[in-house]
Amino acid sequence: MILHVLRHELRNLFLSPLAWVVLALVQLLLAYIFLLNIDAFIAQQDELALATESPGATVLVVLKTLGNVPTMLMAVIPLITMRLLSDEKRLHTWVLLSSSPISIRAIVLGKYFSVLVFFAVTWLLVCLMAVSLGLGTQLDLGHIVAALMAIFLLIAAIAAIGLYMSSLTVHSAIAAIATFALVLLLWIVDSGASLSGEESSLNHFSMSFHYQSLLSGLVDIASVSYFLLIASAFLILTIRHLHRERVDG
Repeated sequence: MILHVLRHELRNLFLSPLAWVVLALVQLLLAYIFLLNIDAFIAQQDELALATESPGATVLVVLKTLGNVPTMLMAVIPLITMRLLSDEKRLHTWVLLSSSPISIRAIVLGKYFSVLVFFAVTWLLVCLMAVSLGLGTQLDLGHIVAALMAIFLLIAAIAAIGLYMSSLTVHSAIAAIATFALVLLLWIVDSGASLSGEESSLNHFSMSFHYQSLLSGLVDIASVSYFLLIASAFLILTIRHLHRERVDG
């Protein structure tokens, strides 16, 4: 049942002009930033040659490029998730879907995995972009793998939040704005502590803190668990909310 919903949602996503525009813009912006970082890296070669411990292409090109990815994801993922459930309610097709033999859990997971597969295309292109530098220089592949893992975990967490917000309203624009607002709040929740340079308990709730931890090359179980917990929690909330709606009518 999950695969049936997954195939249906993927077909709808890839038939949508908005989805293709999102993919094209994200890839275009990342490619532009990537090329800018390569130009800057080449221009710094004389300075780097004189330094005793100079960062390589992994830090100065790949990680600097991947550092811009969260901003793009926070902007584009809500545009894809906002219609997943809100449109079903607005077009009155949710009544038919919820009364079908497909379980609420299968519907939610099918829609969720369709978003992950959709953004996996962008993620794979980012992987190829990063690894392509290996043709001309040495890369720290372990560091890059940790950074790419951080991106995928961030996609999983934001997609789950977006799906939940889409289940709460019939207005897709409201779902997108609410998703962006909540993700932004989770991203900057520890901003006060980070500016003062002090450790804070808010770090444990911050997406930025855990993303930067993985981006630094440290595969921390706490950071991985944080993103998985966010994704699982919002998927459970979505399932419970839709189940309550079906029972209450």
